[in-house]
Amino acid sequence: MARSPHPLFGYQFLSLEHWGNAVAQAEVGAHNMISPGERRRPHPWTPYFWSAQFGVNIKSVGVPNMADQILVRARDGAGLRGRRGRGWPRGR
Repeated sequence: MARSPHPLFGYQFLSLEHWGNAVAQAEVGAHNMISPGERRRPHPWTPYFWSAQFGVNIKSVGVPNMADQILVRARDGAGLRGRRGRGWPRGR
């Protein structure tokens, strides 16, 4: 695992401890090492995880602690966090 600057979060350094991110990060790093400057690309990974705990599925996409808004659905307690208008469903 390594930290990398994320373009969607103001290039703040974020880390994600997941094997899928490590593979994608290595692919982008190898591409950037052999490519000229104009062909290099960022690593805009999506932070996510899921877990099943005592029969309850827990899922997270994004960076919850960077959210500036939260919406909780009453029928099942699902929470949605957004930042600067991103992450919200249409017609909320």
